[in-house]
Amino acid sequence: KKRMMKEIVTVRFLGQCLPRNPGGIACYAYIIRNKEGLLLHESCGLAAEPNSTSSTNSVANYTALVKALEWLIKNRYTKDIIKVYGNSKLVVSQINDGESVISSNKNIISKNVLPLYTKVMKMKSKFYYVSFERNSNNDNNRIDDREVEELSLLAYIEAKTKILEQSRSGLNNSIDKNRQELKKKLFSTAAELMMAAAK
Repeated sequence: KKRMMKEIVTVRFLGQCLPRNPGGIACYAYIIRNKEGLLLHESCGLAAEPNSTSSTNSVANYTALVKALEWLIKNRYTKDIIKVYGNSKLVVSQINDGESVISSNKNIISKNVLPLYTKVMKMKSKFYYVSFERNSNNDNNRIDDREVEELSLLAYIEAKTKILEQSRSGLNNSIDKNRQELKKKLFSTAAELMMAAAK
């Protein structure tokens, strides 16, 4: 379908590394709405290998941004007016500074972030209009800020639960093995005792 009017689409993104940064669980979340405030899309998930050196707030923020822009491109919103809001001053200023970021050392971009940053810059050029701003404290947006934070926490809890389940099943296997070994030992000792007693 062809739209004559340009739509105003807002994106809120959030990345956080919990419970510690770096080296915790890096989660991303984003919410995309149209001008009327209707939800077009929302998503959340893991941004990096949990508890690894690439788990950082910046990686999480950039991942949220990459995923949101990918969705917009895939769903043909490149000709619209896209306003992107995030709460990371660093990420927003890095994207707005563009080339000067790479050449200046003031906002040095880590090697984990560089490929994501490059991706964002490439995608940014595909849009008719896209702006990147810090979250404003306007009340309408507060609800979305909370919602995107809840999504990010949801991703964290899901990841944490998976990790706990994996470690638990790993533990259970080794506990079961130990139990079986122990049983064998007990039975063989018991059998020996019975034999001895029978003599």
